[in-house]
Order: sequence, then structure tokens, then C-alpha cells
Amino acid sequence: TSPGSSGAGSAAALQDTGRHGPLAVAPVPDPDDPPYQLGPACRAELRSLFQSIDANQDGTINKRELIKALRKPGVADRLGLPAMVRAEDGTRDQFERFFQQLDKDDDRELTEAEFERWFAQAASASAEP
Repeated sequence: TSPGSSGAGSAAALQDTGRHGPLAVAPVPDPDDPPYQLGPACRAELRSLFQSIDANQDGTINKRELIKALRKPGVADRLGLPAMVRAEDGTRDQFERFFQQLDKDDDRELTEAEFERWFAQAASASAEP
């Protein structure tokens, strides 16, 4: 996925580059959850990605951890973000929009549940006709 791509493309990138094959989605009956649920292989891959970004292993990702992780090979592409975040070229704004989309409780940290929910919603959007 290119640095300027949308969130829906990010889920497609995960699907295309995943080691476990295509992203498996199934309807979720709970109306508070995303309309699709990620399959077990995709969830395991997301957990691994989350843990690789969570530098201090406290179970949350803050902005600093995410910015540093984007420099690691493959992370930026999998999230649809630029590898380098700078204020002067607009990438900081793109990063902030992405982070705020995921941070549903506005606590300035991403939980694994918020991370997974965003990917499930992106997968749902890319699966619609």
C-alpha cells in the first residue's frame, strides 16, 4: 500500500501480504462490534504486529512507539502509513488522522482491541461491493 492510501487499502495489504492466506471474515451478531470479524490466522498476525509495535510491552501503543515502529521494514506498508513522519510534508497530519481513527476512547494509546477493530472495519469496507 502506498503512503497516501486509505484505511481500506491497509486491510487489503494485510490480506495480500499475510502469511496465512486471505483475510477470513464472518458476520458478527453483536451490533456494537464491526460488521465482520477477522479470522483466527489474521487475528494472530495482527497480534504479532501489535506486539512488535508495542516497544515496552505494556499492552498499549502510544504515538511515539508507532512512529518508531513505522521505520521497521514492512510496518508502514502494512498500516498504509509513511515510514517517516514529519510535520513539514503532511505526513504528521496523515499519522494523526490514522491514530485518532483507531483511538476510540481518546486516551492517546491504542489497545489491541482498538487495533483489531480498525482492521475488521477496514476489511468490512473493502469487502463491500
